[in-house]
Amino acid sequence: MSRYRADERRALHGFPEPQPASGGLTDAMRLLRAALAVRGVETLDGDVHEMHSGRWTLSVAQGVLVWCGPARFGWPGGTGAWTWHPLDDPEGAAQLLAKHLDADPLLRLRRAFPG
Repeated sequence: MSRYRADERRALHGFPEPQPASGGLTDAMRLLRAALAVRGVETLDGDVHEMHSGRWTLSVAQGVLVWCGPARFGWPGGTGAWTWHPLDDPEGAAQLLAKHLDADPLLRLRRAFPG
């Protein structure tokens, strides 16, 4: 399997260039990132994107995209069902996400060996 650079993948699939996460980043997303960092899940500014709908997404690990909507955080669970958590509890969402990442052996490997 050939490996593409991130900018080549975006162009290949028609995704927009990532925007810096400063300025319009919601407080909930900022608090979620801080709570994840305390639990050893580091994210970069480039992992945060504002969607056309006004919602924010955070790429936590390959295959795990957290949505931040007007009332809740959401991410795909291990069984394919979505996990939802109230927006006013980013600490609780970070705790659930960290457990999700640690429970999945593939995600543990991706976290241990990024890229």
